[in-house]
Parts: sequence; C-alpha cells; structure tokens
Amino acid sequence: MIEPYPDPSIDETIKRRLPAIMKAAGVHTAMVTRIADQLCADIKEEHSGGLIYIKNDNHHAARERNKKIVAEFDGENHKILARKYGITTRTIYRIIDSDKHKKLGDNGFSHAVER
Repeated sequence: MIEPYPDPSIDETIKRRLPAIMKAAGVHTAMVTRIADQLCADIKEEHSGGLIYIKNDNHHAARERNKKIVAEFDGENHKILARKYGITTRTIYRIIDSDKHKKLGDNGFSHAVER
C-alpha cells in the first residue's frame, strides 16, 4: 500500500512562511497573523477542499522531469511517479500521451515513407 504524500497543507505553509515575507516587506507585526489567517480562510472558502494547482514556471526543469517520468514509466506506476514528482496522476497520463504523440507524429500514426 502506498503511504499518503507527507506534504504540509497549503494553510500550514502560508502560516509558516508568510509572516517572514511580510515582516521583511515592512508590514507591522500585529497585522501579520491576521493577514495570514484571512488569506487561509479565503483560500478555503474559494476552493473548499478541492485540489489547488500551483504552476511551476521552470520549463527546463519540467522538460527534464518529463523525460525522467517517461523513462521510469512501466505502464502501471502512475501513482508512484505522481507522488515522486509531486504532480497529479492526470499530469502523468498527459506526459506519457504527449511522448507517444511525439514518437508517432501529431495524428497518432507512425509516418510511412512513400517510394
């Protein structure tokens, strides 16, 4: 059985990291906790237990990650790879499907050479 991914919740991360960021920006200490609490409450209200996707803008790293995923994929390890790389199983399927289309061409068929 696969153990749950041990990442902290988004509200734990916000409450742990936001105060230092805000203090460094000159926000009065008394306001820091109130702002962090309100931000967490707003996120919970808006997303209500759903998944929150936070885009990683490092395209080169994503390409390298995707190459590793394709190399490690064995046809049955979607969940393991998703946990290992911190992405959804749906994203794993997209990466694998994208790789198949690159190998076969845009239309999904291998290119035959006409003579």
